[in-house]
Amino acid sequence: RFVLETLVQHGAPEGILVDGAPHLGTDNLVRLLRNMRNDLRSLGGEVRFGAKVTDLHIEDGIAKGVNVQYNRAIERGTSVPEHPQDGTELILGDAVVLATGHSA
Repeated sequence: RFVLETLVQHGAPEGILVDGAPHLGTDNLVRLLRNMRNDLRSLGGEVRFGAKVTDLHIEDGIAKGVNVQYNRAIERGTSVPEHPQDGTELILGDAVVLATGHSA
């Protein structure tokens, strides 16, 4: 129920809360995902388009970051991000979330 309520908060149709087989609808998906990305960013998260994870950065058996290689994929309606000249980067953080998406 929490997941469905979260989806509704970000723009999914309220009918998914009562439907036996909830469906988001393709026409709602772009707005829903944009709202979720904006919410993550407002909380300090980062969403990087065109960043292919090439390796996990492990320290003492714990994932501390990822090595990425960039391509030209960009998010519509945003400025083109600056990437290192060689197209690769080590991103370190307190947590590593692998969210591959449907096109990985």
